[in-house]
Amino acid sequence: MTEPAVGAVLGARYALKEVRWRTKGTVVYEATLVSIDRQVLVELLVDTDSASRERFMHSARVGSSKHARVDHVIAPMDLSMTEDGLVYIAREHSDGLPLAVAPRNSGKSVIRRIRNLGLALDALHVRGLVLRQLDPTNIIVEPDDTVRLYDFRFAQTSEGEGGPAAIANGAYTSQEQGLGEWVDRRTDIYALGVILYEQITGSAAPIDLEKLPESMASIVARATAPKEERYASAGELVAWIPY
Repeated sequence: MTEPAVGAVLGARYALKEVRWRTKGTVVYEATLVSIDRQVLVELLVDTDSASRERFMHSARVGSSKHARVDHVIAPMDLSMTEDGLVYIAREHSDGLPLAVAPRNSGKSVIRRIRNLGLALDALHVRGLVLRQLDPTNIIVEPDDTVRLYDFRFAQTSEGEGGPAAIANGAYTSQEQGLGEWVDRRTDIYALGVILYEQITGSAAPIDLEKLPESMASIVARATAPKEERYASAGELVAWIPY
């Protein structure tokens, strides 16, 4: 199927203005909701296999659920399909970019981003949501370093219990997830520790704690330790980040 071109109007509703980013089988457009002239994002699934489609639709459902009703989420507004059968999600607008392609900053900006990411995760965990595949491609950084999340394709809703492990995700995969074991919020905390390391050093692996300031080395070490030794919550990790 052909990816819609900039200038196309999906379902007579969403006018596509420009491509904002591409990641993991999707393309995200800047768009306008024509009926009320509202700026939105349209995330279109390019992968057409049934498993990818089901995960994409799962992301929309979870993102609209009570578990994701926090300020740190770019909430879905609509789930629909093009005439060619491509599925898309219309979302609230964001001026941000995925952490993977956002300009790499240093110093206080890194601290703000990681702290805000930790707070975002903590808010979702408290509401019973575990992402299970957190990495820089699905973390949106706004111009003021506010962090928002939007991709819930592998998320597990729960009430304090973990769900079946999602597929491996490279350096961001926790030990228990790599073994196919059941996971809980501590799997997201592992990924958060790797992302903190990557933001400081420029590389996600291998982790060499000697490359970090002592205060950050202790945080990364505990975040990426065996599950039983990790921080109990993302909020606890944030509390240890120096200002």
